Amino acid sequence: MTGTSSILETLLDSYKAHRKDQTTKIQGECQECKRISDAALKLYTDNELIEPRDAFHAAILLHHGVENKYVLAANELCRYAIARLDSSDKDMQMARWLYAASYDRILVHDGKPQKFGTQFVKNKDGVFELATSIDLATTDEERALYGIPTVEESLKRLSASYK
Repeated sequence: MTGTSSILETLLDSYKAHRKDQTTKIQGECQECKRISDAALKLYTDNELIEPRDAFHAAILLHHGVENKYVLAANELCRYAIARLDSSDKDMQMARWLYAASYDRILVHDGKPQKFGTQFVKNKDGVFELATSIDLATTDEERALYGIPTVEESLKRLSASYK
């Protein structure tokens, strides 16, 4: 295990534990989330993420960043990992999904329609809906390549999970 891998493992453990306890915090105001995202971003900007698995793990940490710079880095790291991970690697499908989700998050941050339909918000009635509209040119077959269910299935799962 490289030094970078070890650092990322520690950050991922912190992230998972923190996210478990974060039910009432707004992520943009959370100093621990910012600390973890900043540490992952520093590894990215210092070109320390050579191993595809390290790139993917850093992308996990960056994906929920409030600022677009974090999500842009996550998307780039997923693209890097997907190009280099073996298709049988257990992280490959998750890297594909995270690529699509981070791509949509960038579009949502920019006020544009989503490509894959992965970003949802609760409306004033507490019902989940798409954060922005969807690019209708994207097919369910294309979504499936990235492990993304149909939009209808995603809404059904969200509704069932958050009742």
